[in-house]
Amino acid sequence: MRHARLLWLLFAVMAAGCASTAGWDFDVEKLGSLELGETSRDKVREALGDPATVGFVIRNQFEYELWTYEYHEGEERARRLRLGFGPDRKLAFHLFESSFERDSTDFDSSKTRGLVPGRTTLAEARNLLGDPPGRDLLAAGGELRERWIYSYEKRADGLPSVVKRAVLLFDSKGVLESFEVEGQGFTPR
Repeated sequence: MRHARLLWLLFAVMAAGCASTAGWDFDVEKLGSLELGETSRDKVREALGDPATVGFVIRNQFEYELWTYEYHEGEERARRLRLGFGPDRKLAFHLFESSFERDSTDFDSSKTRGLVPGRTTLAEARNLLGDPPGRDLLAAGGELRERWIYSYEKRADGLPSVVKRAVLLFDSKGVLESFEVEGQGFTPR
C-alpha cells in the first residue's frame, strides 16, 4: 500500500511537470497598435506589461535595448515576442514567434514565387503572405529600410519537425529590394 501511494505521488509530480507553464500569456493582438519608430517604451509597457527579460542586441553597429516576453506550456508550445528600442527609446523592431495553433504563422512559402524585387510593394507582399509577425527598421546608407520576417516552427516530441522562414527587405520607398526563403522538414528517429 505504501509503495502504491509513493508511485501515485511520483506519477502526479511527473504529470504536473509535463503540463507546467512558465511566463505569462501576453496579448499579441496589442502589437498592432504599436508603430515602429513612433511608440515609446512607456506605451509598450502600458499595452503589454513588464517584459520577462531586458537585455541588448547590436545590429549594424547600433545597440538596441531588447525586451522579451515569453510564455511556455510544457515542451511543445511556446510564444516569444522580442521588441527592440533605439537610443531615442522608440520601438525599432519586433519579432513574434509561436508554436501555438491559435498564433499560427504558417505562411504559404509557395506564394513567395510572386515576389519580384524592384517591383513588389509592401501592400502586394502583405496580400501574398499576410501580416508579418516580425518587422524592423534598418538604417543603411542614409535611408531607412523595412524588413519583414515570417517564421514558422512546428514541434513534435519537444523537437522541431518543420521550420520555415522568409525575410523580405524593402527600400525606403516600400518596394521589395531582396528576399530569402528557407525551410526544413525533420524526420523523427
